[in-house]
Amino acid sequence: MFDILRRVFGNFKVPIDYELYCDIVQKFIALDEYTIKEIMFGILDFNKDKKVCETDLFNSIKLIDNPKMYKLMAEDI
Repeated sequence: MFDILRRVFGNFKVPIDYELYCDIVQKFIALDEYTIKEIMFGILDFNKDKKVCETDLFNSIKLIDNPKMYKLMAEDI
């Protein structure tokens, strides 16, 4: 999944301006429903078993329950 996001947003090391960011996000959200579902599935399928199970969901919650994530979310607000 990270590879897909890295292709969309570059290497995350080079800052992009606001207009370019908005253009990229607009292209991303304009994807068809199937592609967006595939991307979400790729994010949630932590163990890569082609199924989203309780363990995958627990790991996604664990990822969010992290001080670094709190800081990122607070910066976005």
